[in-house]
Amino acid sequence: MSGSQVNNYYEVDIEIPFSDSTKSISELEKEIVALKQRKASLESENRSMRQRHNELEQENELLKKDLDIAKQVIRRAKDISPVMRLSLKRVLRLAHHACMDVQRTVGGGY
Repeated sequence: MSGSQVNNYYEVDIEIPFSDSTKSISELEKEIVALKQRKASLESENRSMRQRHNELEQENELLKKDLDIAKQVIRRAKDISPVMRLSLKRVLRLAHHACMDVQRTVGGGY
């Protein structure tokens, strides 16, 4: 804002918009129609976004259920490591190559 000091008061130049529009009524009506079309377009887009949101929420719920099931399986597993338990024959063969002897214990180990 620009102003000039007069007697310790500031004069402020303010532009006041007048209701006299330079646009004709037909141009304003065209703008109104365009805005209504834009509004309808945005409402349609909003509906489709809500539908997609609902679909994603349902998919998310299914994935959460699958994850809970997988977590329960892991909690209940005795040994979740990917290494399978070696058979006695394989252990004997590996031990033989290493010049070692293997005996089976009461607890089922080697």
